[in-house]
Amino acid sequence: MFRFRKVSQADKSKVLEISSKIWEGHDFIQHVFDHWVSDAEGEFTIGEKDGDVIGFAKYTKHSDSEAWFEGIRADEKYTGQGFGKAITQYFISRAKAEAVDTIRLCTETASKECIRIVEGLGFKKDGYFTYGYKEFGKDAKEPDVSKTVISIMSTATAWDLITRGNSYYMSNGYISYGWVFKKATYDLTDKLVKDKCVYGVLQDGKVNSVMVLTEDSHMDGGLNIGFIDGDMGSMKLLVDFAEQQAINRGMKYCEIMAPIDERIINVLEMSNFKFLSEKYREVNVFVYFMKILG
Repeated sequence: MFRFRKVSQADKSKVLEISSKIWEGHDFIQHVFDHWVSDAEGEFTIGEKDGDVIGFAKYTKHSDSEAWFEGIRADEKYTGQGFGKAITQYFISRAKAEAVDTIRLCTETASKECIRIVEGLGFKKDGYFTYGYKEFGKDAKEPDVSKTVISIMSTATAWDLITRGNSYYMSNGYISYGWVFKKATYDLTDKLVKDKCVYGVLQDGKVNSVMVLTEDSHMDGGLNIGFIDGDMGSMKLLVDFAEQQAINRGMKYCEIMAPIDERIINVLEMSNFKFLSEKYREVNVFVYFMKILG
């Protein structure tokens, strides 16, 4: 019924035409198109029917054993014809062929059709988050940031701080990159430390909290708080630091996928973050996984 092929630069205008009708014209595909097309290990895929482009999606390899699905979009003229399910099955087949162990994806809780499709194909819920963000105007002023916020240079220290606290439990071990999630591992923590993405608050000679700042997966000018934990006072200092970094870098906003942890949500409220929905103390983003091998 559908023919699938890799997206090329020649498809850009059609892809962006479809994308322009998503989220009232605020879809992120315009910011990632070139990057997705150039991804040699993954696949940016178009679906065609009778020669017409009807939709697209992205398959990304996070490692030899893990893949990530995202960006499923369909032309509104072809809604309800099974494209979402078909391209997800296509990616599952590719993952099996590559001996990928686990595939993951995320979706808003409001995306009932997506949830119906992925759960029908055997994906299981594995993470529960609420999306928060804070936008900065042209005249945004940097918050006063405590000098006790430091870059954590020890992988062992960072790993201990990430895995021992409540946030690790509440997030089921996920670190977010905007709307992309990766499971925290020692190797990933080591890379984040080497890239100077891990911060903490130093008190009485000890680091008592941790925050991971990651690139925004949408590539549209945002800084992402990928993980945060500690006491509320320390987390407030870390969120202030994240805001300062975003403003210093000329970014438009700061965002977070927060686990449903009252401490974190209270800190975000104190920092005047907005949320995806009015019921922001409830889950509004699901992470799903499917085990391919074993």
